[in-house]
Amino acid sequence: MKKNVDFYVKKRNELIDLLDEGSITKQEFISKNNTLIESFNLRPIINIKTVNEGIFNYQYYNSKAKQYNTLANKYKNKNAKKYNLALNKCRNYYLEKDNTILKILELIEYKNVEAYYIDILSYRMRGNLFEVVLKDYEKMIFHTINTKIRDKLIEHGVFDQVRKKSLIDSYVNKGY
Repeated sequence: MKKNVDFYVKKRNELIDLLDEGSITKQEFISKNNTLIESFNLRPIINIKTVNEGIFNYQYYNSKAKQYNTLANKYKNKNAKKYNLALNKCRNYYLEKDNTILKILELIEYKNVEAYYIDILSYRMRGNLFEVVLKDYEKMIFHTINTKIRDKLIEHGVFDQVRKKSLIDSYVNKGY
């Protein structure tokens, strides 16, 4: 399994490179990343022992949350039951994603981490969404609104209260 997870992270980073150079769009990145995750036929790892296992879980849960968010939007004002079901699944996957961020931070003992609120176009997210950067790892940038994570980052002295431009600003400020 470790080999598959490490290979996934390598391929994910290649997709990020394609996104950074403009060869693929955000929507294509999300789609290709979902396909990549599914191609490994892996499920989330219960006992995360490495950062790469954590990034796999983060991407798995984040991609599932986005899928169900898109589905919820499709049913909004059309089918309340399907809308609520999709929205609840979306929220559950985001919660699992946030639990994964906490586990990764614990694994690395909050060392060489930088976190701060980001400039975001979305009024709903402004002042809530923050970025967590693992400085010792390639392309390890997480986003969340989870106040428990923020409080832990503050407790460990790695959360800067000053709002900054995201390291991946063009990605976070583009819809999907």
